Amino acid sequence: TMDPGPATSTANTIITPTVTINGINNNLEFYQSRLVRINSVHFETASGNYATGQDYNLLDATGSIIFRTQFYDADYIGTPMHQGNFNLRAIVNQFNQTPQVIARMLADFNPPVSNDDATAVPAASRLIGNYPNPFNPSTTISYYSDKAQPVQITVYNQKGQAVKTWDLQSEKGTHSLTWNGTDDSGAFVSSGVYYYRMKSGSYSSTRKMVLMK
Repeated sequence: TMDPGPATSTANTIITPTVTINGINNNLEFYQSRLVRINSVHFETASGNYATGQDYNLLDATGSIIFRTQFYDADYIGTPMHQGNFNLRAIVNQFNQTPQVIARMLADFNPPVSNDDATAVPAASRLIGNYPNPFNPSTTISYYSDKAQPVQITVYNQKGQAVKTWDLQSEKGTHSLTWNGTDDSGAFVSSGVYYYRMKSGSYSSTRKMVLMK
Protein backbone atom coordinates (compact mmCIF):
# COMPACT_ATOMS: atom_id res chain seq x y z
CA THR A 1 0.00 0.00 0.00
CA MET A 2 3.04 2.28 0.17
CA ASP A 3 5.95 2.97 -2.15
CA PRO A 4 9.04 1.78 -0.23
CA GLY A 5 11.33 3.87 -2.43
CA PRO A 6 14.19 2.75 -4.67
CA ALA A 7 15.55 -0.75 -4.19
CA THR A 8 18.87 -0.94 -2.39
CA SER A 9 21.57 -3.57 -2.25
CA THR A 10 24.66 -3.85 -0.10
CA ALA A 11 27.88 -5.67 -1.07
CA ASN A 12 26.27 -7.31 -4.10
CA THR A 13 27.94 -6.82 -7.48
CA ILE A 14 25.85 -7.16 -10.63
CA ILE A 15 27.93 -8.86 -13.31
CA THR A 16 26.77 -8.19 -16.86
CA PRO A 17 28.24 -10.92 -19.07
CA THR A 18 29.04 -10.15 -22.70
CA VAL A 19 27.39 -12.77 -24.89
CA THR A 20 26.47 -13.41 -28.51
CA ILE A 21 22.99 -13.98 -29.86
CA ASN A 22 23.94 -17.54 -30.71
CA GLY A 23 25.12 -18.00 -27.12
CA ILE A 24 21.72 -16.90 -25.82
CA ASN A 25 19.76 -19.06 -28.26
CA ASN A 26 21.78 -22.17 -27.37
CA ASN A 27 21.70 -21.60 -23.59
CA LEU A 28 18.35 -19.90 -23.03
CA GLU A 29 17.63 -21.48 -19.63
CA PHE A 30 21.06 -20.37 -18.39
CA TYR A 31 20.63 -16.71 -19.40
CA GLN A 32 16.89 -16.24 -18.90
CA SER A 33 16.00 -13.27 -16.67
CA ARG A 34 19.63 -12.15 -16.64
CA LEU A 35 20.96 -8.79 -17.77
CA VAL A 36 23.48 -9.35 -20.60
CA ARG A 37 25.49 -7.25 -23.02
CA ILE A 38 25.52 -7.98 -26.77
CA ASN A 39 28.00 -6.10 -28.94
CA SER A 40 27.74 -5.07 -32.60
CA VAL A 41 24.06 -5.76 -33.17
CA HIS A 42 21.68 -4.20 -35.68
CA PHE A 43 18.02 -4.37 -36.59
CA GLU A 44 17.05 -6.24 -39.72
CA THR A 45 14.67 -3.39 -40.55
CA ALA A 46 15.10 -0.10 -38.70
CA SER A 47 12.60 2.57 -39.66
CA GLY A 48 10.36 4.93 -37.75
CA ASN A 49 10.09 5.04 -33.98
CA TYR A 50 10.06 2.32 -31.34
CA ALA A 51 6.48 1.25 -30.62
CA THR A 52 5.10 -0.56 -27.58
CA GLY A 53 4.54 -4.30 -27.70
CA GLN A 54 6.42 -4.91 -30.93
CA ASP A 55 8.86 -7.59 -32.06
CA TYR A 56 11.93 -6.44 -33.99
CA ASN A 57 14.44 -8.83 -35.51
CA LEU A 58 17.86 -8.17 -33.95
CA LEU A 59 21.02 -9.63 -35.49
CA ASP A 60 24.73 -9.97 -34.79
CA ALA A 61 27.44 -11.94 -36.58
CA THR A 62 26.28 -15.21 -34.95
CA GLY A 63 22.51 -15.20 -35.43
CA SER A 64 19.21 -13.42 -34.79
CA ILE A 65 16.81 -12.95 -31.88
CA ILE A 66 13.59 -11.08 -31.16
CA PHE A 67 13.98 -7.63 -29.59
CA ARG A 68 10.71 -7.02 -27.72
CA THR A 69 9.48 -3.59 -26.60
CA GLN A 70 7.75 -5.05 -23.58
CA PHE A 71 8.09 -2.12 -21.18
CA TYR A 72 5.42 0.30 -22.41
CA ASP A 73 6.76 3.22 -20.37
CA ALA A 74 10.45 2.83 -21.34
CA ASP A 75 11.99 6.16 -22.29
CA TYR A 76 12.96 4.97 -25.78
CA ILE A 77 9.35 4.29 -26.82
CA GLY A 78 8.44 6.88 -29.45
CA THR A 79 12.08 7.71 -30.26
CA PRO A 80 13.75 6.86 -33.60
CA MET A 81 15.00 3.28 -33.94
CA HIS A 82 18.76 2.85 -33.85
CA GLN A 83 20.43 2.58 -37.23
CA GLY A 84 23.52 0.52 -38.09
CA ASN A 85 25.53 -1.41 -35.52
CA PHE A 86 25.31 -0.65 -31.82
CA ASN A 87 25.97 -2.33 -28.47
CA LEU A 88 23.07 -3.31 -26.25
CA ARG A 89 22.30 -4.28 -22.68
CA ALA A 90 19.10 -6.26 -22.33
CA ILE A 91 17.19 -8.72 -20.18
CA VAL A 92 16.85 -12.21 -21.67
CA ASN A 93 13.30 -13.54 -21.84
CA GLN A 94 11.28 -16.13 -23.73
CA PHE A 95 7.71 -16.32 -25.00
CA ASN A 96 6.27 -19.66 -26.16
CA GLN A 97 9.82 -21.07 -26.22
CA THR A 98 11.00 -18.18 -28.43
CA PRO A 99 14.05 -16.30 -27.08
CA GLN A 100 13.69 -12.54 -26.65
CA VAL A 101 15.74 -9.65 -25.33
CA ILE A 102 14.25 -6.54 -23.73
CA ALA A 103 16.01 -3.21 -23.21
CA ARG A 104 15.11 -1.42 -19.99
CA MET A 105 15.90 2.16 -20.97
CA LEU A 106 17.54 4.32 -23.62
CA ALA A 107 20.83 4.12 -21.72
CA ASP A 108 20.93 0.38 -22.53
CA PHE A 109 21.75 1.26 -26.14
CA ASN A 110 25.48 1.81 -26.76
CA PRO A 111 26.33 1.46 -23.06
CA PRO A 112 29.87 2.42 -22.06
CA VAL A 113 32.29 -0.36 -21.16
CA SER A 114 32.16 -0.96 -17.41
CA ASN A 115 34.41 -2.78 -15.01
CA ASP A 116 31.30 -4.73 -14.07
CA ASP A 117 31.09 -6.22 -17.54
CA ALA A 118 32.47 -9.72 -17.77
CA THR A 119 33.17 -11.70 -20.89
CA ALA A 120 30.97 -14.75 -20.82
CA VAL A 121 32.76 -18.00 -20.16
CA PRO A 122 31.41 -21.31 -21.41
CA ALA A 123 28.44 -22.38 -19.32
CA ALA A 124 29.30 -25.15 -16.88
CA SER A 125 27.22 -28.28 -16.44
CA ARG A 126 24.34 -27.56 -14.09
CA LEU A 127 21.08 -28.91 -12.76
CA ILE A 128 18.47 -26.37 -13.88
CA GLY A 129 15.44 -27.60 -11.94
CA ASN A 130 12.07 -29.27 -12.40
CA TYR A 131 8.67 -27.98 -13.49
CA PRO A 132 5.99 -28.09 -12.28
CA ASN A 133 6.87 -28.30 -8.61
CA PRO A 134 4.78 -29.45 -6.71
CA PHE A 135 3.53 -31.83 -9.38
CA ASN A 136 0.94 -34.49 -10.15
CA PRO A 137 1.22 -36.81 -11.98
CA SER A 138 4.56 -35.96 -13.66
CA THR A 139 7.32 -33.36 -13.72
CA THR A 140 10.10 -32.44 -16.14
CA ILE A 141 13.69 -32.27 -14.86
CA SER A 142 16.02 -30.05 -16.90
CA TYR A 143 19.81 -29.87 -16.89
CA TYR A 144 22.67 -28.46 -18.94
CA SER A 145 25.74 -30.43 -20.01
CA ASP A 146 28.82 -28.46 -21.06
CA LYS A 147 30.09 -31.29 -23.28
CA ALA A 148 29.26 -34.80 -24.45
CA GLN A 149 29.56 -36.90 -21.30
CA PRO A 150 27.73 -39.39 -19.05
CA VAL A 151 25.09 -37.86 -16.80
CA GLN A 152 23.26 -39.60 -13.97
CA ILE A 153 19.96 -38.32 -12.56
CA THR A 154 18.70 -40.04 -9.40
CA VAL A 155 15.51 -39.48 -7.40
CA TYR A 156 15.66 -40.19 -3.65
CA ASN A 157 12.97 -40.46 -1.01
CA GLN A 158 13.22 -38.76 2.39
CA LYS A 159 15.07 -41.79 3.78
CA GLY A 160 17.83 -41.27 1.23
CA GLN A 161 16.86 -44.37 -0.73
CA ALA A 162 17.21 -44.20 -4.51
CA VAL A 163 13.82 -44.81 -6.14
CA LYS A 164 14.54 -43.89 -9.78
CA THR A 165 17.80 -43.57 -11.71
CA TRP A 166 18.60 -42.49 -15.27
CA ASP A 167 22.07 -43.19 -16.67
CA LEU A 168 22.38 -40.97 -19.71
CA GLN A 169 24.93 -40.15 -22.38
CA SER A 170 24.27 -36.48 -23.00
CA GLU A 171 25.50 -34.26 -25.79
CA LYS A 172 26.47 -30.66 -25.07
CA GLY A 173 23.41 -28.51 -24.43
CA THR A 174 20.20 -28.34 -22.44
CA HIS A 175 18.28 -31.57 -21.88
CA SER A 176 15.17 -32.68 -20.04
CA LEU A 177 13.52 -35.88 -18.87
CA THR A 178 10.12 -36.62 -17.41
CA TRP A 179 9.51 -38.43 -14.13
CA ASN A 180 6.00 -39.86 -13.83
CA GLY A 181 6.24 -40.73 -10.15
CA THR A 182 7.29 -44.37 -10.58
CA ASP A 183 10.29 -46.22 -9.20
CA ASP A 184 12.77 -48.34 -11.17
CA SER A 185 10.36 -51.28 -11.08
CA GLY A 186 7.53 -49.21 -12.57
CA ALA A 187 5.49 -48.97 -9.37
CA PHE A 188 3.99 -45.62 -8.40
CA VAL A 189 5.52 -44.00 -5.34
CA SER A 190 3.54 -42.28 -2.60
CA SER A 191 2.98 -38.56 -2.17
CA GLY A 192 5.67 -36.60 -0.38
CA VAL A 193 9.00 -34.81 -0.65
CA TYR A 194 11.64 -36.24 -2.97
CA TYR A 195 15.16 -35.17 -3.83
CA TYR A 196 16.80 -35.45 -7.23
CA ARG A 197 20.54 -35.34 -7.87
CA MET A 198 22.56 -34.75 -11.01
CA LYS A 199 26.07 -36.20 -11.21
CA SER A 200 28.38 -35.59 -14.15
CA GLY A 201 32.13 -35.86 -13.76
CA SER A 202 33.07 -33.89 -10.64
CA TYR A 203 29.78 -31.95 -10.68
CA SER A 204 26.98 -32.89 -8.30
CA SER A 205 23.87 -30.96 -7.33
CA THR A 206 20.68 -31.92 -5.47
CA ARG A 207 17.26 -30.25 -5.43
CA LYS A 208 13.90 -30.90 -3.77
CA MET A 209 10.51 -31.56 -5.33
CA VAL A 210 7.06 -32.45 -4.00
CA LEU A 211 4.71 -35.09 -5.39
CA MET A 212 1.09 -34.31 -4.47
CA LYS A 213 -1.71 -36.79 -5.17
